[in-house]
Amino acid sequence: MFQKALPEGAPRADELWAKASGQWKRYRDRDIGRPHFRHELASALAVLQRPHGSLKSLSDDDLNLVAYLIAAHHGKVRLSIRSLPNEQRPPADNGNVRRFARGVWDRDALPQVTLGGGGDGVVAPEITLSLEPMEIGLCEAAPFEGQPSWQERAICLRDTLGPFRLAYLEALLRAADWRASVQASAEAGVPSPEEAAHV
Repeated sequence: MFQKALPEGAPRADELWAKASGQWKRYRDRDIGRPHFRHELASALAVLQRPHGSLKSLSDDDLNLVAYLIAAHHGKVRLSIRSLPNEQRPPADNGNVRRFARGVWDRDALPQVTLGGGGDGVVAPEITLSLEPMEIGLCEAAPFEGQPSWQERAICLRDTLGPFRLAYLEALLRAADWRASVQASAEAGVPSPEEAAHV
């Protein structure tokens, strides 16, 4: 969904982009059809599954912090995962209703992507997303069976680190994201989305 929203001419079919300058399409447009889509929620859910070796050595608390900061870096997903009015519902799968929240559908596939570093960069494998953590209580289904819900993880972080430390870490990540957008836009010779919003 994120790739479909990129400005015209980006990316090529063989590339996945995280940043682009120009006029972005809206997620509610008919050709995309996922109102309220939050790419950061998809990424956070993927990270919780520890799809790469670098995540396997993290403690559960550190993994929860990484996932929380990914989810919170645009300020739209924090302590809870919930669907919003006017979201498009996913089609049933063999008669089974699928969870959905913020434009992410249960069993969406997140494609394999190289996360920078040239030829020796980190490759995140393709992963099937699960919205099981949006439910209250311990998760009951794979890949999260027996693990805490998203809300329990986030509240534990808030209570352990405190709201001000957590907000400080969010601000650091958000500032880094803005800086990356500004740099990509400067290289392309156009205003970044953040700069355009303040004109």
